[in-house]
Amino acid sequence: MADLLKNIYDERFFDQYTLALTKVISGFDQYSFISQVKSPTWNDMELKQRMNHLMKETSHILPESFKSKMDVISQLIDILNDQGVKSQNLEYIFFADLITEFGLENLDEAILAFEIVTRFTSCEFAVRKFIVKYPDQMMRQMLIWSEHENENVRRFASEGCRPLLPWGARLQELVKNPDSAIPILQNLKNDTSLYVRKSVANHLNDISRNQPELVLNIFKSWQKDRSERTNWIVRHGARTLLKQGNPGALSLFGTSSETPFSLFQWDISKDNVVLGDDINLFFSLRNDHTQSASFRIEYGIYFVKSNGTSSKKIFQVVEKSLLAGETITISKKHKFMDLTTRKHYAGVHKIGIVINGNESELKEVILRQN
Repeated sequence: MADLLKNIYDERFFDQYTLALTKVISGFDQYSFISQVKSPTWNDMELKQRMNHLMKETSHILPESFKSKMDVISQLIDILNDQGVKSQNLEYIFFADLITEFGLENLDEAILAFEIVTRFTSCEFAVRKFIVKYPDQMMRQMLIWSEHENENVRRFASEGCRPLLPWGARLQELVKNPDSAIPILQNLKNDTSLYVRKSVANHLNDISRNQPELVLNIFKSWQKDRSERTNWIVRHGARTLLKQGNPGALSLFGTSSETPFSLFQWDISKDNVVLGDDINLFFSLRNDHTQSASFRIEYGIYFVKSNGTSSKKIFQVVEKSLLAGETITISKKHKFMDLTTRKHYAGVHKIGIVINGNESELKEVILRQN
């Protein structure tokens, strides 16, 4: 069994962290600090609780003022880097939480702290309270950061103001009106770093859920000077629209929901499964157009939810160009297995083939309890 994520705070971590603290805090008592952190409830704490607890215990040994606290954190980051701790690590996210906890009334100093800390560990969750409290100032600063020399800071400019960041507080004003974020994404559309481009694509995908036409217009405006890097962003940023069969998104990639085709011999290998089983999907597709055409081939499963309703999930199979009259036969395996992002429930699941956004007749699969 995989180790629990909360166990990143192991003996190695505490040796590493307390050694760094010893070098920057005069009279630091590592044994007393560890005993305070590993309180009687430590073993029962989940990851986020452990991070919050570490943040609070660390704050107790730091200087009083916010600026002085961040000066020590800056020194710690330098030492930890020298010790070989990689940037964008998970275990030191509580450094960013210190900024939220103590810097919300010190905007200028907090901005300086974010720029330092986000080079070392993720700050996109911590910055969201600042965007809510100081929307104009923070979005101007994000725009400045989008041109920073450090890729982690540039990514932060996009990721920090993503309106629907997973596990982060929703930025309601940016959900309703993302205009202030668009110049940031424009600056990053051809970024040399894939790490940054992934954030831009995810940001645009977030916006597309509520403002599809805005995102499509952005993509169309980028077509004139689209590089390979920008093309990558467009494809990944349009993924929700493509799965929805949005005609405008399909047309960006040379496909159309209006292209004539025939789907036949559509069947599944079994209609009764238990968790852990897999099934095969079989079908043939013919291009009925008078010329070559591109096809986005997917399948959708209506998964049963805990309350008995269904939720549809789209899975991509392949994108394929077919000559006029050409036929292809496809077999695709799907495994019914619980994931961190999806839990399966017993009941009737429905499956359909999706061609350029057009869904076929549905087949039923009964998932039984083990």
